[in-house]
Amino acid sequence: FADVDGTYTDNESGGSGGAIGVDNGSDADFEGASFNSNTADAGGGAIWAEGEVSMEDSSFANNLARGGDGGAIASTDELTIEGGTFDSNQASLGSGGAIATEGECQIDGTRFTDNEADERGGAIVVDDAASFELREGGFFRNSTGSYGGAISVNDADVVSITRSYLHGNQGGYGGALSIVDTDSLVLTNLRVT
Repeated sequence: FADVDGTYTDNESGGSGGAIGVDNGSDADFEGASFNSNTADAGGGAIWAEGEVSMEDSSFANNLARGGDGGAIASTDELTIEGGTFDSNQASLGSGGAIATEGECQIDGTRFTDNEADERGGAIVVDDAASFELREGGFFRNSTGSYGGAISVNDADVVSITRSYLHGNQGGYGGALSIVDTDSLVLTNLRVT
């Protein structure tokens, strides 16, 4: 499945994936897509993915996961994001205000602003992943009542965060970052204010 310049607005799901569900074994590639005000009663306010997902220069705003993780995206497979923005997404009873991932995840040059999670990871939560790589990210005013105002990582083999700026994020434990149970951790050129 490939989509260029698609717009997904005001969609709702009684389960997971307010706008799109990607089945196990399937791939989805998005370029210049826009996801606005989608809602899922469970996880993945805009996208629920059990297959590989690739995003380039796409935007997510005001998406909501009412009862699960990933206000915008919940992924259990490989997730690659290049560029784009995540603004004001929410996991109202779960983790990962913008993104919740359990697979390999690479994010490059993406901005996260005003995302909110009830549990962990105001912007991003990573659980049981082989690797999490973040380059040149911007995290502004994301929040959670628990671990990792911007990012929460729990049980990932390799974590690498480089050349990123985290400002004004709020969490109960780790206002910007919470990283637990990681075999390899590399933090390079971070600015945290």
